[in-house]
Amino acid sequence: MRIRRENHPGPLVLHAEGPPEPPPLHMEMTDGRRMLLRQGDRPVLLARVDEDRGGVRVHRLEGYRSPLPPIRADEARRGPEWRYRYARWLEEAVEGPCTRAGG
Repeated sequence: MRIRRENHPGPLVLHAEGPPEPPPLHMEMTDGRRMLLRQGDRPVLLARVDEDRGGVRVHRLEGYRSPLPPIRADEARRGPEWRYRYARWLEEAVEGPCTRAGG
């Protein structure tokens, strides 16, 4: 994955290159309104969307590791630069949503 930065305060654009394949951190959905979040080969979150789609019941499993560190609100308020830091962290994450499968 590579990061394309704009020279204005607008949105940050992330552009993925290469063949489409699920990244190590990805969500799977079924026709039965069930959701499964996988990180690598580990299921880390199970969920089911309510029939009326008014809510989601979630069960978190052991083993999830966030690809991003937390950011403090005062840091986020300082300006848009935190977005680039997060994009760089996503790009470098070992098992994140932007990482290519297999490394």
